[in-house]
Amino acid sequence: MNVPALSGRLARWQVLLSEFDIQYVSQKEVKGSAIAEFIASRTSQEYEPIDFDFPDEDLMSILIREASVSNDEYWKLTFDGVSNALGHGIGAILVSSDGDHYPFTTRLNFDCTNNTTEYVACIFGLRAAIERKINMLKVYGDSALVIYQIKGEWEIKDFKLVKYKKLVLKLIKEFEEVTFDYIPIEENQIADALATFAVAFKYQSYPEQATENDKRTIRRMSSGYVLDGEVLYKKALDQVLLRCVDTKEAKSILEEVHEGICGTHANVHILVRQIIRFGYY
Repeated sequence: MNVPALSGRLARWQVLLSEFDIQYVSQKEVKGSAIAEFIASRTSQEYEPIDFDFPDEDLMSILIREASVSNDEYWKLTFDGVSNALGHGIGAILVSSDGDHYPFTTRLNFDCTNNTTEYVACIFGLRAAIERKINMLKVYGDSALVIYQIKGEWEIKDFKLVKYKKLVLKLIKEFEEVTFDYIPIEENQIADALATFAVAFKYQSYPEQATENDKRTIRRMSSGYVLDGEVLYKKALDQVLLRCVDTKEAKSILEEVHEGICGTHANVHILVRQIIRFGYY
């Protein structure tokens, strides 16, 4: 109850219980033997011990046959690329004839245009399909330029895209049948989300000197933070986001709160709680 900011459920309970004179005491230690004796004293008379006999003890082995996905049926590939101020990312999804989804995404570490990311995303998806030994594929993308250039209906005016188209045509030969069709962006939201997700992360690798233990620690600590653009937030216990500040900002905030600009002349612990209430960490 004594957290800096109560969540909705805790606040409601605090209001409801405030009318009662409730005294909270700590739980005393209970010996394990007392619990065992309590459970034994209330054993049902109809209790039957568990039968541990294995009825099929003469069974030598069990053959488990894994369900195999047919590669002789049409699979579907959707792809998309994103290029903005934060970076460049691509996303692709392979969908089997049974409806199973296999997403792929990565961040591009070189400067390129949006059309280039679309071509790279298509190549990325085609290579993933080849690795799965898929024979028949239907490819869908929301870039009319890329789709119709691959189909040969539109000319390529940007010479930088020529090599990408040649690579696509080379990969197409690995399939028995492959088709390319344009779809609106509203029908390609999953691939677009994957590409956007890849762009959102600037750093996708651990420091070179990091050990496995260091990597686990980084993953555990990062789960408590949220990065919104260039601003880092710390997740509080009630899921309120607290903006992280550097040493200079922290000193300024401490001076303002301590001097009374924010309305307090308190000790260290109350001062820290007051700063957290203001939304800083």
